[in-house]
Amino acid sequence: MKTFDLSRFAYKSGVSSNYTSKYAADGELARSATATTPSTPSSSASTPPLARSHTENDAAAPKAKKRKYAYEPPETFAELSGVPDFMTHDCDLMLVGINPGRTSATLGHHFAHPSNAFYSCLYESGLTPTKLRPEQDRILPVLNYSITNLNHRPTVTQSQLSKAESRAMVPELCWKVHEYKPKLVAFVGKSIWDDVYYVFKSNSSGFDYRVDKKKKADVKRSGDCDETAGFLLQKFKIVHEDGTESLFFTLPSTSGLVATYQKDAKVRAFTRCKETLDKIKEGGIDTKDMHVVDSRKLADSYAEKLQQENKAL
Repeated sequence: MKTFDLSRFAYKSGVSSNYTSKYAADGELARSATATTPSTPSSSASTPPLARSHTENDAAAPKAKKRKYAYEPPETFAELSGVPDFMTHDCDLMLVGINPGRTSATLGHHFAHPSNAFYSCLYESGLTPTKLRPEQDRILPVLNYSITNLNHRPTVTQSQLSKAESRAMVPELCWKVHEYKPKLVAFVGKSIWDDVYYVFKSNSSGFDYRVDKKKKADVKRSGDCDETAGFLLQKFKIVHEDGTESLFFTLPSTSGLVATYQKDAKVRAFTRCKETLDKIKEGGIDTKDMHVVDSRKLADSYAEKLQQENKAL
């Protein structure tokens, strides 16, 4: 089994770790609704649970501040095995989370923490006919949806991943987009789009970062969870060999730890996503001015790595 050195992903010098990939499948992916096993951290010496911060005199101490998390290497959560993808080909929608949280990784289901509003947002926006439970994530392909994560390794919060680590996962996401050909890819969390955008901007034809930066600066923020906050259809697309296209939509995080917007505001963003998907299915979205991502070379680089890992097993 091949071991990768992730020391370059650490924010602080001197922090290093090993990461063992188990994502490689032994054969062609199924052509129907399929569960795939994501990469998981290698088993190493177990790390004790993270301790809560405290003061010497709790009674006299001021109100505790919200705990901040910093980068943690993969072995910190080596006991957690991650969450499988549930995918189907030629799907309408591919939902992409940031990475599995501790609860999701423990239970083996996406967005499983009780405070996460993901399944409520899907239902209240009309994307699902009923409110699903986390253990029903495997039936999303029945609705012609796929679900995956940008980064497979579990953490308590996203801040325990490094930006470089998440950006390094974009080629794998491109491979999934080429493999399953979703009409729309929806990122559940703006930070996912930030990482994908970082890779896309240098791999897209006719893209001028300076022009794009000026356009963003000219947008007057409304303060709501709307297009002005970046929750909208993005100006990039992946074109497949058969001429079909995959577009990209950014949604707010549904985690209970992210309280920037209330749930009703998040539902409105999910509703716009559904309306966008409906327009795509009806052919009502003009994509001619969108930037075409040269995603094939990104996907091929991941496929080559996958092949090498298969040989090493």
